[in-house]
Amino acid sequence: MIKSATNVLKGDNFVFVYPELLQNKIIVRRGEVITSEILQKKDFEFRNINSKIQTLLRKTRDNIKFRGSIVSEIKTRGDFVKKIRDSINLNQNIRYRIEVVSLKDSKTADPIIVELNIIKLQS
Repeated sequence: MIKSATNVLKGDNFVFVYPELLQNKIIVRRGEVITSEILQKKDFEFRNINSKIQTLLRKTRDNIKFRGSIVSEIKTRGDFVKKIRDSINLNQNIRYRIEVVSLKDSKTADPIIVELNIIKLQS
């Protein structure tokens, strides 16, 4: 039995706790492409780009949760939205792939830190 230091109702001497043990395994490795998405010409509007990025980050979060991570959010680095918009504004007739890439090895309880890369695809 584990005694609780907080969240005990007045008059209760003990709180029953059922801990869950998880293996501390590597969820993502540094440089690993976790998820990716292809942008077509129809996706090049600002609103559509933001929607695609949000969907991609949600897919990434779901993917790392499926692998066993217990973190609830993904941390991003860099001003990737501006980088993507600038690249697309220059070349609107090219397809692109956006990749979510891990910046460090992360285990079960470690934060997941990623950056988004944009890659021009040959038509």
